[in-house]
Amino acid sequence: MSKLPPRRDWAWIAHSGPHQIIVACDNDGVLSPFVDDPLAARPLPEAVAALRRLVAVGVRVAIVSGRRAEYLEDRYGPSAESRMTYIGMAGAEIISPSYSWTAPLAREMVPAIRKLVERASAILAPKGIAIEDKVVSLVLHHRTAPELIPLALSFAAESAIAYPNLTVSHNTAVTEIMPDFKIDKGIALMELIRRVGGITSVIYLGDDPANDEVVADTLHGQDDVSSVIVTVAHGQLEQRSLVAKSDFTVPDAAGAARVLNEVADHLELTSS
Repeated sequence: MSKLPPRRDWAWIAHSGPHQIIVACDNDGVLSPFVDDPLAARPLPEAVAALRRLVAVGVRVAIVSGRRAEYLEDRYGPSAESRMTYIGMAGAEIISPSYSWTAPLAREMVPAIRKLVERASAILAPKGIAIEDKVVSLVLHHRTAPELIPLALSFAAESAIAYPNLTVSHNTAVTEIMPDFKIDKGIALMELIRRVGGITSVIYLGDDPANDEVVADTLHGQDDVSSVIVTVAHGQLEQRSLVAKSDFTVPDAAGAARVLNEVADHLELTSS
């Protein structure tokens, strides 16, 4: 099935019942605005309210993030209560109302990550790079100090050489050192579609130039699932390819929340 054209009135989803729709969103920069301290980030209340409205009419809601799945549960509520699915570590962790799964390599590499966190805290933190310990990965934050990117990349490259099962993901905001899971957001989302069954439409909101472009490519390649890709375009040059693969863009997390509420408005109207 070809990808449907973008329509902000959302009339195109009339062919799908709410139980045949997945609405999936990245977290940081999409539901939760960027802040200088990543641990202080919180989702916008209007975004959370929209997700709950979608769940209430029967839509399957998934939050697909590079954050830990347990972090998402802390921000949005336990999966069993929120009825949302949390896909963490860009696909390596899943917590849903009916099942949970973690890639085995995540547990195996915890001791190595612990050593790298200690080393980064001693070497990089004093120079101004914020260190985030995700237990199964290490994130080096340099959004507010782009001049420190070469230092972060050098540390990450040395780490990947020392531990061959680790890989490095990088953009202008962060450098992440994590196990090479051989999985991505697109694969994880397709697994969710398979497990749920009967899904005919997916609406995906993202902003990550690498991970969310993989999602766009994956969804656009499906013959039996229609998709609309919405990009939160922050004006970064590295987002150009993702924007080109999107159906439309919004400027910020508040715009993403408006999109979610538009979808909820339409589904509540057509389901009543």
